[in-house]
Amino acid sequence: MTKEDSHVRAAHRLLQGIILPVDDPFRNSYYPPNGWRCRCSTRKLTQRMYDSRVKVYEQKGTSDLTDSEMSQKRAGEVVAKPFRRNVGTSEIFDRNGHPYFKANRDAREMQLSAVKNYGMKLVKDICDSKISLSKYRGGIKSPEEFRQQWEAWEKQYEKPGEGFTIVDKKNNISSFFDRSLMEKTIRRKRYGYFDEIERIINDPDEIWATWQPSGRMKNEFFNIYARYYEDTPVAMLINNDGRVDSLYKWDGKPEDFEKFRTGLLKKRKR
Repeated sequence: MTKEDSHVRAAHRLLQGIILPVDDPFRNSYYPPNGWRCRCSTRKLTQRMYDSRVKVYEQKGTSDLTDSEMSQKRAGEVVAKPFRRNVGTSEIFDRNGHPYFKANRDAREMQLSAVKNYGMKLVKDICDSKISLSKYRGGIKSPEEFRQQWEAWEKQYEKPGEGFTIVDKKNNISSFFDRSLMEKTIRRKRYGYFDEIERIINDPDEIWATWQPSGRMKNEFFNIYARYYEDTPVAMLINNDGRVDSLYKWDGKPEDFEKFRTGLLKKRKR
């Protein structure tokens, strides 16, 4: 809903009147604010109010305002990328491509800390508590098993021989697993916990937007998914191109895992 006055920008006027269920995917990407100084808001309707609006829309020929796909297409044309999220669920704007970080030269060094800045528990305390930690359900124990599972994923996601992509629809993040990652994982013998990728993506404990050292450059932007298991934390790093750089269980000290918990927090469960 806009304020319906002379100050409403034309782009936001195009979104006026969209009515969709509260759990519709539209809400994950186009929940107000949809721009700087946006005054738009939402309103919850009863079923009777919804049915009444739908009848009016049908009479006016504007039924596309109740169609999720059409509404997402319309919003995608007018809402700038940094604002395409629901800050109520993701807790923060996406750092990557955000105008503030383009303008601020020191943005890469402004790495917020999980404990100091967000008041979160230390990884060591999370692991020691054993409360509500995930239990590892299986285990890929050999390169052969890993290749077979990889080929099954490619078939499942309709990209045989090319890798596969899994989309985190809640946070609007795509993760592309290419064949070079498969070979690298086998060389480094890091295929344990790889069968957890769907749980890690769909139900992470934390997601961080951060700058980390990489083999390609001094600092590189990553989205980092973290999930805590009863025996170890697991991290998945996705680079700026949406390619998964690595996924592995943490074999070091719990306190050393803190290096992944810096930057901007995009999601947290704990």
